[in-house]
Amino acid sequence: NRKYKVNRRKLDRINNKLFNNYIIIKKLIQNNTEIQLNDNYLIGRGFSFKYITHLMTKDNFTFYGLYDFSFCKVSNEETKFFINGNN
Repeated sequence: NRKYKVNRRKLDRINNKLFNNYIIIKKLIQNNTEIQLNDNYLIGRGFSFKYITHLMTKDNFTFYGLYDFSFCKVSNEETKFFINGNN
């Protein structure tokens, strides 16, 4: 039980970061299918680029997944977010 509890705490921390990222993007994207945001703005809102749920490659571009969103770097300072199926 103790080992399970320790492992569960590690997962909870990661899941909390993922969920926080998800909530930030969900609030910002609203009814749009895609948005482009400044990385400093996202970091200021509490977004962490370190936590993703999956990784995809399409047409030599790398897309990072966050549940039903995906995102890619547009420039050194800008990131574009999509609702999956719209990229």
